[in-house]
Amino acid sequence: MKTLLVLGGTGKTGSRIARRLKAAGLPVRTASRTGGDVHFDLDAPASWTPALDGVTAAYLVEPSLSASTDHRVRIPRLVTEAVTAGVRRLVLLSAPRAGEDGHPLHAAEQAVRGSGVDWTILRPQWFAQNFSEGPWRPGSSPEPWPCPPVTGARRSSTRRTSPRSLWRR
Repeated sequence: MKTLLVLGGTGKTGSRIARRLKAAGLPVRTASRTGGDVHFDLDAPASWTPALDGVTAAYLVEPSLSASTDHRVRIPRLVTEAVTAGVRRLVLLSAPRAGEDGHPLHAAEQAVRGSGVDWTILRPQWFAQNFSEGPWRPGSSPEPWPCPPVTGARRSSTRRTSPRSLWRR
């Protein structure tokens, strides 16, 4: 059976993805600097090997979009190590315009695309999760927030996205 690794498994997106994957009956390993199933730190490559052990698919997120050169190479280095360790599917949380040279996630996208394994790159345009927790929760509606129509765009919602669709082969 596949083991799915979720980086940032205790964070905003990772915790939600891990929860939905587990609810779908999939074996999930959350990776985080604190509180995950396995300790993982992008700044500590020694923590990568234990996290990747036995993993066939991984959800990748770069938590820092600072202009630091060091941060721009972390995900590409991880992609190389993940593929070497046997990961056969990568899902990268990216950002709008990350396909452009100079964007902090450009190298990460290039590494995922050139990895030689199945991949999905997510470029969300809007995050509304902050309205579903904390002080905003009582006033928020369970329905999706209305979005203005955008010509040529397809409306999607992570609420409606099947977690299995990210891990299909």
